[in-house]
Amino acid sequence: MGDIVDIPPGTALGIFVNQNPAASGNALMDVFSSMDADTVIGTNALSETEFRVRFARTGRIVTNSYHVAYWGLLSGRQVALIGYSSKFSSLFDLFQISDNINQYERGDGNGLAAAIARALTGRSFSCLPSPDEVKMEFRKMNISYAKKLVSSGIFRKINILEDNKKQKRIREIEIWSKYFLKRD
Repeated sequence: MGDIVDIPPGTALGIFVNQNPAASGNALMDVFSSMDADTVIGTNALSETEFRVRFARTGRIVTNSYHVAYWGLLSGRQVALIGYSSKFSSLFDLFQISDNINQYERGDGNGLAAAIARALTGRSFSCLPSPDEVKMEFRKMNISYAKKLVSSGIFRKINILEDNKKQKRIREIEIWSKYFLKRD
């Protein structure tokens, strides 16, 4: 799990969608043009840096991206998931929270727009009651898995950030100074 989940929530609403027309249809510009000017908008085609900057501004997210929803929940944001596949339900199962997905047909741009509208007008936002605790538990599982990969010979060595307190603290300061202090 990367450090994107350590970026503290902002206050803006964000809409992040999959740019692929097979997932989101061909009408993304129409969908985005109807959004309030203060809404943070992005797709999975953003560079990592630009995504992080936009993600840092958000406190609530509407998305059809499994990864954006995952990162949003683990970082303490409220997430309204719009989906077209059972993989989205599995995300809520993973976190043991109520399945609250606004469904649309894969590739249906008008359906995507309607699902976003439903998410914004309904009670579709979900959040983890203790995101820091869940995040730490997931990190422990990732570290355990990484250690198994080393012991099985798949990797020679893995440097775990949690094992180096100085390196961990430097990274925490980098994240906070980059994404917390430069808010609008």
